[in-house]
Amino acid sequence: MIRVLFSSFLAASLMLSCSSQPKKEKGLDIDKISIVPLFENQLPVTIIGGATVTPPPVKKPKGKVIAKKAMRPTVLDDQNLFADVTAWNINDYVTKTYAAEFTALDKKLVDVPLDAKMIDAYRNEARGLKDIYLGDRWQNLTQYVLNEADKQGALYVLMVHPYTVEGFGQYKSGFGLFCPAQGRQMTALQGYTSIRAQIYDVKARKVTAMATITPVDVNFNTELGCDQARKMTPDEIVAKYKEQILEMVKSSVETSLRQTGIKPVQLEQEHN
Repeated sequence: MIRVLFSSFLAASLMLSCSSQPKKEKGLDIDKISIVPLFENQLPVTIIGGATVTPPPVKKPKGKVIAKKAMRPTVLDDQNLFADVTAWNINDYVTKTYAAEFTALDKKLVDVPLDAKMIDAYRNEARGLKDIYLGDRWQNLTQYVLNEADKQGALYVLMVHPYTVEGFGQYKSGFGLFCPAQGRQMTALQGYTSIRAQIYDVKARKVTAMATITPVDVNFNTELGCDQARKMTPDEIVAKYKEQILEMVKSSVETSLRQTGIKPVQLEQEHN
């Protein structure tokens, strides 16, 4: 089951309703939108090392009594792995999911062809930068996307990409799978989201709305223990939970649209 954390505002709004007819708030007034997902074809699988306690081997010669030795902890290393999800066409899936939502909201979409090699080049350039005093390390990639969008007549661009959220440093950015360790107790595998969606005004060259989806906001649990996950390859693990991961992607898209204000919140109102 995918878990999505809703804001307390929505709950409060429902409590204050005063009519039996549903009423939609007006969403963010934007149109002629281009959707640009920037996910790579690898999905992170992280297993945090814990400590398991195993008794040491003891040889007991005949006729001798040997005192029991203390149990020794075995420390397990962290595993930071990646599964190949090229066949999933994750960026196409994200684009189609957003497009369906925008179409339902009567928003016009603008297709902006982008050169995959240019995207990779700008991405690698950004990762190679260490100290940024002005702007940000992704500014050249952003400008490339906005320039291309402008050529196609788009007024807004929604860029959605992996993002490392403060306070969640152990979670690799993007859509992923994570196995935490609590002391000596290995827990179960979790699916999580760590992304950011930004809406740019193409002419103004600035962000008009933004959403940050954290591992707490959208996630799912599995029954696969971390000790079992260690015995599987990342590709095997990801294939096992493909359906849940894609459902999590869909929930993340919907959550980002609510956070940015594009998707209006439906308020149930009751008669006084």
